[in-house]
Order: sequence, then structure tokens, then C-alpha cells
Amino acid sequence: MSAISLRLPDSIHQKIKELAERDRTSINQFIATAAAEKVAALEAEQYLAERARRGQRQRFLELLAKAPAVEPEEIDRIPGVVQRVSEPAHGKAGKVVKPSRRRKSE
Repeated sequence: MSAISLRLPDSIHQKIKELAERDRTSINQFIATAAAEKVAALEAEQYLAERARRGQRQRFLELLAKAPAVEPEEIDRIPGVVQRVSEPAHGKAGKVVKPSRRRKSE
């Protein structure tokens, strides 16, 4: 394990102290966890960007065409989004069709 000296503005230090107390952890553990979360987020972003570069739109559309045109199960629904299924999600011309977004009150 490494030790570092860290300079922080007083306001940030105070906020970290308050949040660490609320989280029932030490300032050291709070900062180590925050740094680990940031590293994980940046690595995930890099990983997903690399996967996206390898993707093939035509292959995506082929796979999408195999998906059944059915309503999602209740647990998979996005609150506030209404999507009516009348044809495959990729449309007749192979274009991706975005779901209509309507409020439940409409």
C-alpha cells in the first residue's frame, strides 16, 4: 500500500469529512473508495469505447431483425414510456425506430 500527501481546499476537506462520517467510514477509506470508483468508471468507458469500435452496424441490424416484436414484460418497462409494437423495432427499411415517449397521463 502507498501513502500520499494530498492537498485539498478546506471546503472539499470539510465535505469529505462530513460524508465519511455519514458513511461511517474513515476519511482515508472514503477517498480510497472514491478513487477506486473513478478508476473503474474510466476503465469501463475505455472498454466500452473499444467494444463500440469493433461493432458492425449490419450485424447489429441482422440480430435485431431476429428479435420478436413483443411488448416488454412489466419488470422491463421504463416508467413513463409507452411503446406500441406493430412491426419489428428496426422498421421496414432496416432503420432503427425509437420508441414513442408519452406520459402516462396522456
